Amino acid sequence: MASTQRIVVDDGTATWTVLDAAYGVVGPVEEFLEYLRTCDYAPNTVKAYARGLALWWTYLERRCLGWTEVQLDPPMRLPV
Repeated sequence: MASTQRIVVDDGTATWTVLDAAYGVVGPVEEFLEYLRTCDYAPNTVKAYARGLALWWTYLERRCLGWTEVQLDPPMRLPV
């Protein structure tokens, strides 16, 4: 099960990351969270994304899916 982890960086500020079931940093998620940090998103925004992505990663882990294997159904056509 994936989880969020609070990290304190060198300047004393706190941020968040996502760990997988083996307690390793989830690379693709960390890259996205780092993008948010470099774009100066609020710390609570980064935390919220980390929590949501940890839930998503847990879903993938429990179904033995890689994050690149997920397929979306084609969009439904609405009658005109």
